[in-house]
Amino acid sequence: MPLFRSVQEKRLWIAAAACLLLIWASIYPARAIVDFLRGRNLLRATVAIVFLAAGCGLAAFLLRARPRWREIAALVFGGLAYAVVLAIMNQPEERLHFLEYGALAGFTEAALRARRAALGGPLGVLPSLLAILITAALGWLDEIIQYFVPVRVYDWRDVGFNAAAGALLVGLAALRRRARARDHRGASRRAVLVGAFAAAAAAAVHGAAPQPPPAVLPPPTNVLLITLDAQRADHLGCYGYPRPTSPRIDELARSGAVFRDAVGHANWTGPGVVTLLTGLTPAVHGMDTRHKQMDRDFPTPLKELARRGWQVGGFQGRVEPYLNLGLGDRDRMGIPIADQLRELAEGKFVLWHHLRHVHLPYNPPPELREQFRRPDSPALSSEHLALITGQVMIPAGTTVWDPKTRPALEDLYDACVRQNDDEVGATVDALKALGLWERTIVVLTADHGEELIEHGQVGHASTNQAGTLYEEILRIPLLVRVPGIAGGRVVEGLAQPIDVMPTVFGALGIETDFPFQGRSLMPEVYGAIARVERPVAFAEATTCGWQCGSNRAKTLRLRAARGERWKLVERRGPAGERTETLFDLAADPGETRDVLAAQPREATALRAALAERQRQDEALARRLIFQVLDDRRAEVRALPAPARSERAAEICDELAMLRYVFEVQNPSPLDGATGESFRRATRGIVDLLGGAGDRYWACRGLR
Repeated sequence: MPLFRSVQEKRLWIAAAACLLLIWASIYPARAIVDFLRGRNLLRATVAIVFLAAGCGLAAFLLRARPRWREIAALVFGGLAYAVVLAIMNQPEERLHFLEYGALAGFTEAALRARRAALGGPLGVLPSLLAILITAALGWLDEIIQYFVPVRVYDWRDVGFNAAAGALLVGLAALRRRARARDHRGASRRAVLVGAFAAAAAAAVHGAAPQPPPAVLPPPTNVLLITLDAQRADHLGCYGYPRPTSPRIDELARSGAVFRDAVGHANWTGPGVVTLLTGLTPAVHGMDTRHKQMDRDFPTPLKELARRGWQVGGFQGRVEPYLNLGLGDRDRMGIPIADQLRELAEGKFVLWHHLRHVHLPYNPPPELREQFRRPDSPALSSEHLALITGQVMIPAGTTVWDPKTRPALEDLYDACVRQNDDEVGATVDALKALGLWERTIVVLTADHGEELIEHGQVGHASTNQAGTLYEEILRIPLLVRVPGIAGGRVVEGLAQPIDVMPTVFGALGIETDFPFQGRSLMPEVYGAIARVERPVAFAEATTCGWQCGSNRAKTLRLRAARGERWKLVERRGPAGERTETLFDLAADPGETRDVLAAQPREATALRAALAERQRQDEALARRLIFQVLDDRRAEVRALPAPARSERAAEICDELAMLRYVFEVQNPSPLDGATGESFRRATRGIVDLLGGAGDRYWACRGLR
């Protein structure tokens, strides 16, 4: 028996097979193609052109049958139903996928009809139903394949969209056949029914998209914030890395939302983490260099959560930069996270868990080192191996790194990533064992990335004392998992850790007037919005991080304004002198060419964005500083005279630290007239202390 009953059937099956091959062949490279087009602002235009061409071709195909007005009305209805589905699918790249499955269904149904006609059987609706079922089954297989591809994500809802695409195309094909037969009443009825079915199916699938948890489910009450020190996004499987560095983190990613283009705020831990925990920029919270300490009255979201009844804590070996953030008893910050979870399991909590295995030195357990050692990796010299595996600091200029040995360096780094991953997995297992998984929001991100010889250095500002704001430092992971919301979502656009605390408040259902500078990402986590609409992300830091040795070094600053394509990096010297560099991230992802002179318009736009960011930061910092002074003044006035005398030294030390925090910046919100207003306010508080204020040097320094 011949495989094909006619030449026409053979051609139609070949066309259907070509559609399927195109769909499956594009699974892996589609992400890179989409990123390429988006980086050049061509994605939406490309989709529009493809759909315009397809629409014109389909219209010509149908109009050749010379339809009557009722058939044309049915055609318009089908087109509107198709437009409804496209509007629901708010990701441009997925719309192309929708078109591919419509074509697949159309060719499949035509091939089935050709075969059935050749066999002499009645045609009826069986070929149409079979074509829709085959399209849905192949779409399901497509999604299963995507589950195992690192750069793609399984989403069962796409199966329904694929079936809806098939139904619409099959219905329009039926319209054409009936029009040619001049059975216009049957054509109209069938096209309307098929169009209604497809639109209803797509709407039903859209209705199944992640929405706020229904009232019958208990709302999440707990929050676990996991930060990975020095973790690059591009060395995790959920961000497309091919090595098995992060199976447990990838599992977490599949249960939540992955923000593909998350940008860090700094090149070392302190400002990066404090920005995450406060929702304020480094210029506003002031915790951007060593030896600074936040004022106990400085407002933070963790303090607000504590007032609302949450137990707040964390696990971090070095606590000094994070005092007065609202993390609770500093003596408890050394208690392992699993023990804290057991202690807090009966209440509601917010915990911060910081993992440092990826921070220099890269010294993973022997079994992981062996697992990630590639036989063909060029060996590091004995000197470099000793530095990498034994030293926290490798100052720039003390050695010269050979770029050819980067694979061996990556082997060690990847082994440390896997060590972090194992600990993340153990923490998730602890949540599940304690019955906390379905009540706990989990956010995983990083404080900053890490240089691996891309620009000649290893580490970051605190380890090489020559910090930068290159992409290997700024690109970090950001995963958000909220119980009751379907996972597997990949969100485009520029997200930042400053968005985490607003997102936590949104997930917990808390309304607040805290002056967050980020925004809640809950619409993206739910799936109501496909991408983060942030035109520019900002970063700022010193070049020496935790290791800055003088106040002068602390006032040398780097600031960056990063769009999806262009990035401006500004370097300010201690006296305020500036130099700038502009990179085209689409054409030069390695940031090797400065195009400042060639792209003055782009530089001007980003320079203006930096200036506006500075203006907003200084205004908010001043507001919060004087709010602290008002609180301290009221506190001192409420004290009886003996208590004022007893606490004079403490109060003056706190005021001196507040001044230090915001004066050792470049620029400082206490410059000019604001600085004089600050000094008058602090003198007024010292005066309230009476004669006790004159006995302490800190008080005299504030007069």
